[in-house]
Amino acid sequence: MATDLSGKWKSGRSEGWPEFLAKLDIALDKLPANLRITHDISQSGDRINIKTANNIDETMKESTIIVGSNFKDQSPWLNVEYTTAWGDNGELVMTRTTGLIGGITRELVDGEMLVTHTLDGVVAKAYFTRQ
Repeated sequence: MATDLSGKWKSGRSEGWPEFLAKLDIALDKLPANLRITHDISQSGDRINIKTANNIDETMKESTIIVGSNFKDQSPWLNVEYTTAWGDNGELVMTRTTGLIGGITRELVDGEMLVTHTLDGVVAKAYFTRQ
């Protein structure tokens, strides 16, 4: 059964990001220390629309994921393609199909949305609270 990720989510605590960014050869000073991310997610079945904003600039990124299809993600640092699927516990699992081994998992844990990034054994987690 798919998890409904719908809602407005604001970033809070995180773990493992310095190591994760180092794995990507991205200098930690490229990201402001006070950066806060907001995801506005709407979901209808396997179609997930994510609008991402931050508190630093006016940039708004919009992505649509259709679970079961490939998804291409672009960022200032890299372009990645993922396969997408629902995991055994209803979490959204996105597995890299290009470059390094890893992926992204979105799941609800104790009322928070946990977004876990993995890359060649390095793990970074971001916890989001519903607004």
